[in-house]
Amino acid sequence: MNDIEVIDCKEPTNLEEIKKFENLIKAKLPEDYKQFLLKHNGGHPITNGFKLLKPINKNTSEGGISWFYALYNGDVSNITDQFYRTREESLDEIIPIGYGGGGEICLGIAGEYYGKVYYWTTNWSMWKEEDYNYIFLVANSFTEFINKLFERKADGKGNYIRRYQDGTVTVTPE
Repeated sequence: MNDIEVIDCKEPTNLEEIKKFENLIKAKLPEDYKQFLLKHNGGHPITNGFKLLKPINKNTSEGGISWFYALYNGDVSNITDQFYRTREESLDEIIPIGYGGGGEICLGIAGEYYGKVYYWTTNWSMWKEEDYNYIFLVANSFTEFINKLFERKADGKGNYIRRYQDGTVTVTPE
C-alpha cells in the first residue's frame, strides 16, 4: 500500500481496540485496513480524489474523501458512532470508514463485499427516484483504494487539477 499523507489523525489505536471493534461489528477487518488504522487512525487525506469503477451517471465518474473515521471515544469522526448511525440505512455487509462529499466511504466486511471499498451516496439528487442502486464500487481492496487516490483541487477558473501519486498532473473542466 502506498504511504499517503493524512493530517489531523486521532491518537494512535492498538490491536486490542481493533479487536473490540471487530467484536462489535461481528466481523474481521481486512488486514490492510487494520494496518491503516494502526498508522493513521482517521484524519484528512491530502490525496483525496478517486475514480469509481463504474460511473454513477454521465456527469459523475469520480468522488472524494474528506476524512477517514477514527477508532476512538470522541464525538467527531468516530467509526463506532458511524457504524451505529448507519445500521438502519445500509447493507449489513458494509461499514462506513470515511466521509466524502455527499456520501460515505464504506468497507465490505462480509460475503462478496469483503475487503472491497464502496461509495455510498446520500446525495439523492444524483439519480431518479426509481433508481435504487446507491452503493458504488470504488476498489477491490483497501490497498487498491489508497493506491488510486489523487489530489483534486479546483483552480478557481472552472478547472479541476488532479495530481496523481506517480507525479502525473491533469487539468480538466469542472
